[in-house]
Parts: sequence; structure tokens; C-alpha cells
Amino acid sequence: MKKLNFNVKGLSFPKISMKKLFDNDRFVLVFSVFMAILCWIVVVIAISPTTPWAIGDVPVQISLRSDRLQEMGLSVIGDMDDLVEVMVEGPRSVVGNIKPEDLNITVSLAKVTEADTYDLELVPLSTPTDYTILGIRPATVRVRLDQVMSKSLDVDLITRGLAVAAGYQLGTEQVSPTTVRVTGPASELEKVARCVASVELAQPLSNTYASTVPLKLLDAQGMELDRGDLHLTLDMENVNVWIPVLRTKELPLRVNFTNVPRGFPENQLREYMVLSNTSILVAGPIQSMESYKEIVVDIDLRSLTPSNSSFQFDVTLPSEQFANVNNISTVLVDFNVESWSTVTFHNISNIMPINQPSNFEITLLTGSLPITFVGDAAVLADMSPGDIVVELDFSQKELTSGQVSYPVKISAPTKGLVWAAGNDYAVVIQAREIEAIGVG
Repeated sequence: MKKLNFNVKGLSFPKISMKKLFDNDRFVLVFSVFMAILCWIVVVIAISPTTPWAIGDVPVQISLRSDRLQEMGLSVIGDMDDLVEVMVEGPRSVVGNIKPEDLNITVSLAKVTEADTYDLELVPLSTPTDYTILGIRPATVRVRLDQVMSKSLDVDLITRGLAVAAGYQLGTEQVSPTTVRVTGPASELEKVARCVASVELAQPLSNTYASTVPLKLLDAQGMELDRGDLHLTLDMENVNVWIPVLRTKELPLRVNFTNVPRGFPENQLREYMVLSNTSILVAGPIQSMESYKEIVVDIDLRSLTPSNSSFQFDVTLPSEQFANVNNISTVLVDFNVESWSTVTFHNISNIMPINQPSNFEITLLTGSLPITFVGDAAVLADMSPGDIVVELDFSQKELTSGQVSYPVKISAPTKGLVWAAGNDYAVVIQAREIEAIGVG
């Protein structure tokens, strides 16, 4: 065999013997592999231009059929095996660049007629033009299809161990919001009977309980449903629970007399008074009950006469947060009037102005007043006009110029348990404002 001699201007290389190269086993091995690869490339490019190619982790895009499912009123329930392997064939330059998300693999709905669980055939959504899909593995996927519906449920509060300490009372339990919306497969939604919030207490309450409580769904037998297994969802996971605790207190009933004349023996009058209830048990917010000392009703003394001696009052509490534990809606105040009588004095002219403003000139136009007195009959029998005091007190209201009606105060300070009865007593006066004299 000839030797190869390489000559480059200025350089000289040793002569290579081809015979010696092919006598070298290592060279022959490397040369053989090289020629095999070269031949394979020639075959692939010139003789076999297409090749099969496996693409893994291809997602099943069932959402591509959502319009069709919606027409049938169905939805996919739960999870499914959504990754498959797709075998394709085509030019190596094409199939070698296909990504899993490039393959629109979905399901055939040919078998679907109603809500059920199906093994649906996997198919490409469309036929590609530059390569061929040879097959999909697995060839089917299990899919549960059902109608997705919703219904509203009231939230029921379940309490265990609920009690209050001595001297306290439970108020009205509250849950917010009061209703929730449950959504899920129609076949599973039928199993839902109640939605509850459960509160378990370890000891009696002496303060208002407030907490955020998770919701549970129960079936008709009171068993809790697994929302995950049934694919049921709620529009909210928790509700706010408020259990008010009220402080109870026995509040005395007090009668307050209005329009009482100066020096009147009010305590003596109370000896004639009989109450249907002397106190009422009330429950209310703990802080508010500290300052709530009594229940007060007002009686205008001028309206109290032997013929009008019984008064009925509605029991009114400060707000809806308070509770009338005794459920006493009205109280009655009676007076023992057996020893009472009335007498009218027709010409009382001793009218005394007091607290008269210095910048007004006052002229009394009313000469006398008829006044009816109520009280102990023995005292009234010994009473004369001279015992009556009529005060024209200008501190009662603002005075204006002109002819005006002005109230008067009437009393009999030396006679004890007697008082003027009837409407407001007033006199007519002429008032003229006096101009201030300037200093020169």
C-alpha cells in the first residue's frame, strides 16, 4: 500500500501508511463506528425522511369541550388523570420540536348522554398537517360528569356545654351571615340537609362569647358530610357567632312626681300609694347594668285627684339589648283616696311677682284666679284663701314685650298634703321693655 506524504510550504509531515492504520485494531473500530453513523444519517435523510416520536406528559385539555358540555348542562366533577403519552410520526426536524402543550388532546363526547361516570376516548382536537398522531396512551380517561347546582341553607347554631354563671342570663344568640350557598353535583347536593356552626364550651359564661366558627354540612341523619369527597363548596368557610351574656339585676320601681309645689310633703303622699310591682328583674349588657339603678315612672301631681287616682305605665327598657326577665309589660300605681276631697277657691287675687327682670315694666291684667285644691279632707276643711300662695316667677320662661300669658306656681306651704289640681294655671300680663338711658 502506498504511503501518504503531506508537504506544506515550509513544513514537512511524516508519511502515513494506510496499511499500518488498518492493521491497527483501535483505528479500525473507530473508523467502523464513524462509517455506521454516516450510513445511518444517509438512510434517515435520503431513504427514511420520517420517524416516530414519543411525547410524554401531554395534558388532557377537557376544557376544550366546555361549550359542548355546557350545552348538555354537565360539568366535570373532581380530578382526573390528565397527563398522557402521545406517539407522533413526521419529519425529525418537526417532531423533535413538538412540546406537550402543543398537542391539543381532549375527549370524545360521543358516548355521553346524561350525568354519569364515563371512560372517554382520548382524541386530538384537530388533525395536524405536518405530522401524524399514531396513538395516545392510555387511550381513555375516566371522567365524572354531572349537573352543578346550588342551593341556599340557613346556618344553624349548635351549642354544647352552654351555661351562664349565677347572676347572668343568656341573650339571643346571633350568627352572621345567617345563610350560605352550597354548590356541587346535583346527585351529591341532594344529600345535604343542614349547614351548622358548632360551639363547645368548657365552663359557664360570665362574658359575651364571640368567635369565628367553621361551617359543617350534615345529612338528614345528622352525620357530617365530607365536602372534599362530594365535591361540594360553600360561598364562605366560616361565620361569626355571638352569644350575648347579660347581667341580671332586681331594679326598684320609683314613682317620680312632677309639678310638685315648694315645700310639699312628697313622702307623706307616698304613704297613700300602692304599686303593682315594687321591682322588676331586668337583664342587660354587663357594663350598662352597672349604671342602671332603677325604673322610673312620672306622675304629674296636678293630674292626681280622687276621681283620677289610678295610673298604668308601660315598662320601657333603655334599648333592645335589655330583657324584661319577669316579662312584666305594665305596672299600676294606685292611691288610697278614701280620705281625700277637693275644694275650689274662686277669687284668689294675691299674686306675687318674683324674679322680675329690671329692664321690663310689668302690668298684671288678670285680677284673680279660680283654683281647685286636692288633699286630705280634714286639712281642706280648715283651709282659707289666705293659705294660698300664687307666685308669678319670671325665671320660668323668657319674657317678651306685649300682652302674654305667663304660668304661675301655686302652693299652700303651711297646710301640708294639699295641692292645686287641673291644667296649667296662668295669668295675663302686659310687658313693656324699658329702654336703657345712656350716660352723657
